[in-house]
Amino acid sequence: SGAIELIRVLSLRGISVIFLDLGPSDIFGLSVCDSIYGCCIFVNSNASITIERQLFTVAHEYAHLILHRPLFSREESAPLSPQYVELLDKMADAFAGRLLCPPDVIFPYASYYSTPDVTLKSIVPITVYLKQKLHVSFQSMLMALRNYGLLSKSVVNEYYSLANKNNSIKQEPCPLKDDQNLLELFEKAKNEHLVEIFHTLFLRKPVLISDIMYFLSCDLDAATTIYKKIESETNHFEAFFDIVF
Repeated sequence: SGAIELIRVLSLRGISVIFLDLGPSDIFGLSVCDSIYGCCIFVNSNASITIERQLFTVAHEYAHLILHRPLFSREESAPLSPQYVELLDKMADAFAGRLLCPPDVIFPYASYYSTPDVTLKSIVPITVYLKQKLHVSFQSMLMALRNYGLLSKSVVNEYYSLANKNNSIKQEPCPLKDDQNLLELFEKAKNEHLVEIFHTLFLRKPVLISDIMYFLSCDLDAATTIYKKIESETNHFEAFFDIVF
């Protein structure tokens, strides 16, 4: 169903996916496995980071939670070697790539990449279509096609050479943020779980409108609307509880 759906699916499985603006940074995300709060994935949602990259981070951090669970319970405090950390990240990248670009979706389009005169220019239309379908980056699509043996190394290198030459390596062709439907779907998915967290908190202690504004990156009017909705639903639940019990 595309990478956006992964946010909702993980939340339903008890993994909190939380988007926070951590500023322009090389830190794209963090994953935490806690005995009290469970599994959490934090994603840097700064405007300088593409939506595609944020969605890849969700899958990447999910991979860490699955593949590297023993590390979360390490008792020794000695830091891991840089080489080992790099290996863990490569494992997480490989997992995320397969999860977001599954072969059963990619291979039906194999004929578009098997023509003898295939070039970067010739595969752009179908690759952009697939990236939009799967909600991934153009680079992720190229790497998946290369890993599945559907695209030559020379075509992939042609893209990176051109992108580096034009200083556009961090830009996204036909980005998700320019597709209003996908943008709304993404915003709804990433805020839905946070609203539910606030809803749960409201039952135990006061929730500040300023907190809603910060965590949901919304203005005062939007935060107030959310606050009033949570307050109304909570009061309705408490009234129902009093009547039944």
